[in-house]
Amino acid sequence: GLTSFGTNPLQPGIQQQPMIASVDKNPYGNNPLFDLSKVSNTTGAKTGPSAVPVDGSQRKPQGPHYPISPRVVSKIKLRGFSYHPGNNYAAKKNAPAGSLDGISDDAVLGAGAFAPRPSSKKLVFDDNVDTANIVALVNKKSDKRKNGYYISPSLELLSSMPKEGLKQVQNLVVGRKGFGEIRFEQSVDLSDIDLEEIMGHLVVIEEKTAVIYPDQDSKPPKGTGLNVPAIVTLENCFTRDKNTSAPIKDPEHPRFKLFKERLVKRSGVDFVDYDDATGKWTFRAHEF
Repeated sequence: GLTSFGTNPLQPGIQQQPMIASVDKNPYGNNPLFDLSKVSNTTGAKTGPSAVPVDGSQRKPQGPHYPISPRVVSKIKLRGFSYHPGNNYAAKKNAPAGSLDGISDDAVLGAGAFAPRPSSKKLVFDDNVDTANIVALVNKKSDKRKNGYYISPSLELLSSMPKEGLKQVQNLVVGRKGFGEIRFEQSVDLSDIDLEEIMGHLVVIEEKTAVIYPDQDSKPPKGTGLNVPAIVTLENCFTRDKNTSAPIKDPEHPRFKLFKERLVKRSGVDFVDYDDATGKWTFRAHEF
């Protein structure tokens, strides 16, 4: 029968040609560069682009991409830091933006590399002041305050008194917090005594102990200097348990009673008082 277009697709007696895809014949298209069937053996004119070998005599020698010169290359100097004894701030201020100072081994390892920068602060020294005495005075005061010593009249008041006034100082008291104090019953002569040496040196107050003039060779005769009658008070005077070393504060304890009896009968001093609760022992010493 006829198709819709009026033709008979199958005519008798006529063999149909096989339909084979032709894409495999020219997989790379019709580009002459890839057409091998038209390659000519002649060296004549070429119909398409091709690669032409370069003769060895005309080939340029291969080399690095940067120029090589036999000349001596100048030493490369790193930049970033340098030491100048002069005004560094002025040099940096006048330098253009982005400029860096040179650096060398001498700048890094030189004697001035680690020296402190100049400062605008200035110290003013007074040649009339003995710095050694100032340091010694500060050290003595700090040591005494740390150790808890105190004196009355105050050290500042005694230092302001004339030498004649120091010959008869009334009601002098030297003590140490937590240990005790010494109240001199008579006026004392401090005119020949270094006032800074009184607390902790001439007068030493420790646990259950009060000593005046620890160096017996420097002790003045009786009735002179600090060697005068005084009332001494010592704190925390308790006997201790032999096993635990703890203070015995029970007034009914036999060792407590024995200890108090010994304080009352202590030779060389006059017993004044003993507080059972605080262990404060007060006595009078006629000389030291």
